[in-house]
Amino acid sequence: MLLNKLKMNFGAIAEQLVDNGYNPIPLSVGAKHPVIKDWTNQDLRKPEVIEHLVKTYTSAGVGVRCGSLVVVDIDVKDQAASHAVRELAIKHLGATPLIRYGNRPKQALLFRPIGPAFPKKTTAALSLHNTKAQVEVLAEGNQMVAFNIHPDTGQPYDWEDESPLDVPLEDLPAVSDVDIEAFLLEAEQLLVSDFGAKNPKKQVKNSSSLSSLAGQPGRFDPAMASSALSVLDPQDRETWIKVGHALKTTDNPDAYGLFLNWSKKRPDGSTPHNFISDNDVRQTWDSMKPARTGVGAIYAEAMRNGWQKGPYQLSSATHTAVAKYLLEASQADGAGVVFDEGHLWHYTGSHWQPMSMGEKRGMVHQLDGLQIGNKTISANTNFVSGVLTELYAMSEKEGFFDYAPSGANVKNGFIEIDEVGEISFHSHNPSFAQRSTLNISWTEDSFLEPSGLLKDYLGSTFGDSADGKQRLALQILGVAATGSSTKLSDPKAFVLFGPSASNGKSQFLELVRCLVPKDVVGNIPPADFSKEQAVAELVGKVANLCDELDAGKTLGSDRFKALVTGDPVSAKIVYQRPFSFTPNAIHIFATNHLPNFSGGVDTGAQRRLISINFERTIPKQKRIPQIAKRILERHSEELLSLAISAASEVFANGGYSIPSIVSRDTDAWFLEADLVRSWIEEGGLESKIFTEGTLVKDLYGFFKEDTSDLADTRYQISYRGFTSRLRQSLAGHPDFRMGRSNKGQMVFRRRLV
Repeated sequence: MLLNKLKMNFGAIAEQLVDNGYNPIPLSVGAKHPVIKDWTNQDLRKPEVIEHLVKTYTSAGVGVRCGSLVVVDIDVKDQAASHAVRELAIKHLGATPLIRYGNRPKQALLFRPIGPAFPKKTTAALSLHNTKAQVEVLAEGNQMVAFNIHPDTGQPYDWEDESPLDVPLEDLPAVSDVDIEAFLLEAEQLLVSDFGAKNPKKQVKNSSSLSSLAGQPGRFDPAMASSALSVLDPQDRETWIKVGHALKTTDNPDAYGLFLNWSKKRPDGSTPHNFISDNDVRQTWDSMKPARTGVGAIYAEAMRNGWQKGPYQLSSATHTAVAKYLLEASQADGAGVVFDEGHLWHYTGSHWQPMSMGEKRGMVHQLDGLQIGNKTISANTNFVSGVLTELYAMSEKEGFFDYAPSGANVKNGFIEIDEVGEISFHSHNPSFAQRSTLNISWTEDSFLEPSGLLKDYLGSTFGDSADGKQRLALQILGVAATGSSTKLSDPKAFVLFGPSASNGKSQFLELVRCLVPKDVVGNIPPADFSKEQAVAELVGKVANLCDELDAGKTLGSDRFKALVTGDPVSAKIVYQRPFSFTPNAIHIFATNHLPNFSGGVDTGAQRRLISINFERTIPKQKRIPQIAKRILERHSEELLSLAISAASEVFANGGYSIPSIVSRDTDAWFLEADLVRSWIEEGGLESKIFTEGTLVKDLYGFFKEDTSDLADTRYQISYRGFTSRLRQSLAGHPDFRMGRSNKGQMVFRRRLV
């Protein structure tokens, strides 16, 4: 192992780091996450603790816990911009002797804190040359990679001059919370003004500011609604039903009382002939399931009848004046409307929902024929489109959904899961920016183990719970239920592979579809990820489930990586301008044949893909038709409890619990799909590398000859791709190295020392 050869593994250097004042943490080799749990609470500098960790995780990578250490992480790929931010950090915070590189020119500068402890701080996630540009300051509750193999480059992290092995923590420049705030503010301004970085999201600091964007849920004015109702006739059944629907959407406790009192008396004081009893009104009210309307419809109808006390009086019939009226009227309902990610959203009382074209145009249609001064509104196609365009601009809140708290929105409230896995329960609120509601209620009951049909399905499909596949399945369900896949520090896409029939993989997809609302589940195959109109279908989706998986080329694309990781992507809705949105969906693909990869499997795809093999054929006598649907019918609260508990584990651990058998199956897929790596591991270089080395172009010929019977011509690798894969595969190889001579690129045998 390369870290062992370099003598930079945990066992070799952890105790020296402790002597220098640092808190070392063992990391998974080639990754950024710790291999131990509860690392934020352990005293890592205790002799007995560090001794145990050194013995147990000798070959691990090495991280250092922050808190007593502050790390300025410059996550900027533009070399000039990265250097400029570095110089700004040195100007504000001091000349640190410790600067670490991973994927150059990204770099990290180390300091020590003074004053009160503070958590992680960041600039906005900017976009520079279509790549993320952000400065993060890691502090209390974080850790940094000190010595390890970088997951993207396959090379060791390196230090510019000295490392923490040379410089004690106490010798680092001291920085305060105030210093960091001033630096980050100027760093963000520098990236925007000097380098043209753009902010694809408008930063929203906290839930209170989200509330102010949405509008407060109590803005519905019963007195104003009652005034409008006084000029409307409940004897007209169409008006009566329309008013009932409009009032019910407000989710206001006074709404039913208004409806009942209005139902009993016409504008002239007489009793409507269609009024039967209070009980009849109640039954009608309870049966109403309003789609999209609001008290704005009541106000518009009242204005047609001469009412002049609306929340906003139309002074003219221009597009702008009408759009402003509609916005004000929607806010009188409570949360108002919000335009973001290419859609106009309204709050249903539990979650935000995109309005259909019919619903949006209907808002304007309700004003058709209304007399404004000496002009009558004519809601024709051009007028409606013009008003909606202005309404979109007035209600635009870019990035509104980007800062939604993580958790599951259920029938009776919102289950929040914080970044360390703590679970709390709240009443529904528009500020939570949730876009769906699970048709399940949260109870205080805690289910520790599955039972009944759920237990039968998990056992017959994933095997004994001890091997970890059942737990991983529940974690996937939990992440789908919370719509938080791209908020994880290590998000994954899952490939369910099962060549035989009756193995349970299709029912697992169905279990996800039954658990979460169908309108937030996508069905976009990877082959369509390059199409902006197809990707637009993923806006607001919590899961993307697909039975098509034809080409590994798509799984290695930049668009696929962005969708899995949650980087902003562009999309387009027909007849609308393109827009950018942050994807949330977890991607789960089912297949009978694992795909090959054109040009081999790059490290970016490897980090994001997990293959779960469904090798068990369920015995005929144990097969239960539509078992997923039946599980939700009988065990919905149990499944929700287990899924939320599993999701909290994912948040607490920084990623999924991937069983060793799943890791092995995934590695076997990548090896089989990567002909270059497979060729090397099967001895393809042994007889081809001569004493003076062998040209890469000659090796390419040998490779094509050796693999001619194996390679699918659709995935035949080019010379350039072969060279790239060869370089990656030989990085740190114990026997061969790649270099350049006056003849060109060559591969040499390493000299034995």
